[in-house]
Amino acid sequence: MTELFLIRHGETKWNRELRFQGHADLELNQRGIEQAQITANFLAEHRFDRFYSSDLKRAGQTAEVLAAPHNLPVSARKDLREINYGDWEGQTYRQLWEQEPQSLEKWSQDPSAIKPPGGETLPEFQLRVVNSFLSLIKESAGKRIVVICHGGTLMVYLTYILQMPLKLCNRFQFDHLGISRIIVYEQNPIISMLNNTGHLTAAFVP
Repeated sequence: MTELFLIRHGETKWNRELRFQGHADLELNQRGIEQAQITANFLAEHRFDRFYSSDLKRAGQTAEVLAAPHNLPVSARKDLREINYGDWEGQTYRQLWEQEPQSLEKWSQDPSAIKPPGGETLPEFQLRVVNSFLSLIKESAGKRIVVICHGGTLMVYLTYILQMPLKLCNRFQFDHLGISRIIVYEQNPIISMLNNTGHLTAAFVP
């Protein structure tokens, strides 16, 4: 049995401003740092064997805070990055709606049917994410591992686990520092917890 604890990174300035972030490499804002510290305290009494993260700053910074109480290193993986939004990165949803309303409407209805200019298709994104998870599960068989990555990364991975149409990936919501737990028996993943944010509710009001 292998246990995966999947956690979205803490908040950044662009998250607060509702900007497309993708591969843009932003650090956590103060709220994001506090979210990570609270979650680190919550997880400190639990045992984990390994920590993985996306190689982008917002995930790596979150991972370092979470791993510190366990005195464990963080293994950064480029293939756990968020989707590449290409030319959309840095734009707010409002700006993009004003410039490309048809593209944004199509993206919200079926994100698998459109490629952001200069970016990555959803099937390409899911393929690299799934391959990354299959690889780290294989190398950490029988371990309890924590993976800190991105909302989109978690969306396409959960869609794969549930064998859902990729166009429905945006039906999931993953909050900053929300915790999901996947138990893998042989090759069969079971979702036992999804986007748990109870440890944050005393400190933050949505």
